[in-house]
Amino acid sequence: YTVENIARGFTDLSDEEIEKYKVCDEYDQKSLTVPEENTKIQLGFGDIYFYFYAIDSEDALRYLNITQPENHERRFLLSERFPKKDLAQLSREEAIKICDQAIADAKIPAVFENAFAMDYETLCKLQEDASKQYGEGFYCAPGSEYIEGSDPWNGTWNVKQWTKEQEAYYVVYKQQLDEKRFYSPTYPWIELFVNADGQIFYANSGMPALDLSQAKKEEQKIISAQEAYSMGAAILQKQKLNQSKILSVKLCYSHKKYINVEEENEKVVGASASIIPCWEICFGTDVSGTNVNDYLYLDAVTGLEVQNGIY
Repeated sequence: YTVENIARGFTDLSDEEIEKYKVCDEYDQKSLTVPEENTKIQLGFGDIYFYFYAIDSEDALRYLNITQPENHERRFLLSERFPKKDLAQLSREEAIKICDQAIADAKIPAVFENAFAMDYETLCKLQEDASKQYGEGFYCAPGSEYIEGSDPWNGTWNVKQWTKEQEAYYVVYKQQLDEKRFYSPTYPWIELFVNADGQIFYANSGMPALDLSQAKKEEQKIISAQEAYSMGAAILQKQKLNQSKILSVKLCYSHKKYINVEEENEKVVGASASIIPCWEICFGTDVSGTNVNDYLYLDAVTGLEVQNGIY
């Protein structure tokens, strides 16, 4: 990633303004901050991930947190969590177009995955239910804060409730590599949040922007799509998802990421990734009358499932 491309994708800054505000510190970590506009871009060490904020970073994380179920297992739950298709002020289709343009302008090779309407009623209900079970600081709205000086174990919160003005879309993309979908087992998505006014106010990717032009390549014999289908069906049966239906089997890539760090001053001197071919198995499951799609990923050489970075 580059600060310049991220800024062109997610802000209205001119090239002159981008040059004015961007910085690079002694550790080669790049960022851009416009204090008067509450805009910030931050690239990770080695430029392998990015964050974009147009609101306070803690408030942005409150949006991200409410997309994550308590056990952090997203399978099937997002469609149940946010069942509404459109927000009153901005349609789902319009929000996707805005995000598509931003992704293109930022020169991120990614393909649209899904979009979820975070409507006011649902946000308030999620907050209410979670606060009863886990405490008042759970799923609280932007602007909430922990009261300083209180007991960290039994302290109190200045809790804010979600308002209609805070409605947004959560829009998810998957990166592509050589025009094939790319799957990262540790952080598989590029995430964007766009408000009802059509402004993207938070975006992030925890995976690197990859380029095969300098890669060392080797041919490998892979299992067939038919074999992958059979292996996927066996995994679904083992997971007691017998009623799920496999919809497609497509070749994609996954990766193992390595960062080379100079021990003396911890300055990143390079980053590399080992890319492996995978079979992406898309399957559908009926959840309370709604068909929800999900994915399995199999190492195309060994046939073992790629899950949480463990094969």
